Amino acid sequence: MFPYRIKGTYAEFYGYVPLTVKVGDTVELDADKRRMNIYDSHYGLRVTYVLINTDDEDWEFVRRHTMFK
Repeated sequence: MFPYRIKGTYAEFYGYVPLTVKVGDTVELDADKRRMNIYDSHYGLRVTYVLINTDDEDWEFVRRHTMFK
C-alpha cells in the first residue's frame, strides 16, 4: 500500500505514526526518501522512516475509513 494519498488540500497517511505525535505538531512526509520529519516545540525535530505496508487487514481498514470515496 502506498503510504499516502493527497487530493487538493486534504491528505491521508496510511502508516504508523509515533505515539508522541500530537495535534498541532508539523509532520512532513518525504516519499522519495521514505522519511517523516516531525516538528514540535518540546522535542524539536524527530525523524522516522516510512515503510510500505502490504498487510491485507490494513488495506481493508483503509478502504472502510478513507475520506476518498
